Amino acid sequence: LSDSAACARKAGEVWCWGSNSDSLLGTDPAVATDAEHPTRFCVSGGGGSCVPLSSVDAIAMGDRFACARTTPNGARIEREV
Repeated sequence: LSDSAACARKAGEVWCWGSNSDSLLGTDPAVATDAEHPTRFCVSGGGGSCVPLSSVDAIAMGDRFACARTTPNGARIEREV
């Protein structure tokens, strides 16, 4: 949870909502700046071509960063602005 966005896990995927001004929602801020409802976090693509971040077992957020840990290999995706 950050000051302006939040994320949650659902079935191993990450869904986020709030302000996307710092790209914390996993979408290009030029395309989607805010999300009132949970939106799937995309590793690449968006909309119909979204490649979701999957197999997530933990997420953490701060004011200007979001991190996710995936299983089974423990890979980590970080986004910091």
